[in-house]
Amino acid sequence: MSSSSDLSERLQIERDQGGPNARYRIRALEQESFTHSASSERIFCTLNGPLSTSIWVLDKRDNPTSIETYLQRTAEGTSTWHAISQTPMTKPPVSSIIVRVHALEYWEDEWLMCHHGHTEPEKVRNEDPQYGVLPGLGDTRCLLRCCGTDRPRGKAAKIRVTPLEGREFVSVHDYLTTVHPWLMSVRGDILEYMGLWKGKAAEEKSVLTLDSFVGDLNVLGQTRGFRSWSQRLRDISKLMDAVLGQEDTLSQEAAMRRENSHHCVGKCQCSVLNGGPEMSSAWR
Repeated sequence: MSSSSDLSERLQIERDQGGPNARYRIRALEQESFTHSASSERIFCTLNGPLSTSIWVLDKRDNPTSIETYLQRTAEGTSTWHAISQTPMTKPPVSSIIVRVHALEYWEDEWLMCHHGHTEPEKVRNEDPQYGVLPGLGDTRCLLRCCGTDRPRGKAAKIRVTPLEGREFVSVHDYLTTVHPWLMSVRGDILEYMGLWKGKAAEEKSVLTLDSFVGDLNVLGQTRGFRSWSQRLRDISKLMDAVLGQEDTLSQEAAMRRENSHHCVGKCQCSVLNGGPEMSSAWR
């Protein structure tokens, strides 16, 4: 009896609950009949920092020639969200979007496949691997730990995005302000999933980007450096660097204007700020 019985038991339970493709059918029902809007197709999202520095707006999804920051800085030193933020996230506009992450949905199944055949529970005498009984899987002895890693139980999760009160559809900003912080909170799990077949988690400094925003989210990971980056990421990185140079110049000019117009009588106790949040390419 090997760990294959654990996987077989799990698949049998899925068949009893509606067939081996039940999860795919559930996702299809959740997605209903909407797709990306013209606005969401232009969003470039990274998971390497806060929302203010991780979202960019392309002129077009494929072969972009220009890019803008999602959090835009004005000549006066204030900040505002890009105009695209208030447009519908989907086509047609919908009042609710259920978001899941592919890596978290299928991590446990892939973990079992990765460790399939490594051990036989009757012959195990050391601490690793470990077997035990899990809720919902009957009396089958299930693999709980193998090759120094724990079975990723309960990692699958979802989040529902709803519009701001008073609005009938989920906007780009509704989606990003809900989903991005959530994804950042599970970033460590995503990195572990990415390194499953290599025996160790992906590097913490990996550049993570979203491939799409509809259906199960597919998070792409690439190590830093042009040699390993896709051509699309190289092109976007160059566009970002150009914009960041302009942002730095704008920030310096705004700071100089404030300094020149700042006058206090006696000892100054006020704080002269340098402007809005620092912008970066999210992977520097």
